[in-house]
Amino acid sequence: MAADLAKIAKDRKIKYFLISYVDLFGGLRAKLVPAAAIGAMQRDGAGFAGFATWLDMTPAHPDLFAGVHVHLPSFGPLFVLGGCLTLAYEWSGSILVPMTMHALFNFFSLSVFSIVS
Repeated sequence: MAADLAKIAKDRKIKYFLISYVDLFGGLRAKLVPAAAIGAMQRDGAGFAGFATWLDMTPAHPDLFAGVHVHLPSFGPLFVLGGCLTLAYEWSGSILVPMTMHALFNFFSLSVFSIVS
């Protein structure tokens, strides 16, 4: 069973953890993670880090979300949606909240497109 890093941080008054991860190109990297965020990172993972390293981005950059949808007229609204998904994750602390929002957005978008066309 894995150690509860949040509990260890509290008990030992640890302020930061040095976490290593592998980026997209197989390079080993490291970053400091505040003890306040280590529980969520241990639970949810840090999958974004390997991708964001090469783009000089953080999860707070909604243009990353909008950029993968290359339809120019939808870039602006998707940029806003990306910001909303980021805020939902930051406020809730759970990846399930933005995932649910994204699924509902896709469902309603596909429903409208199927009715219109």
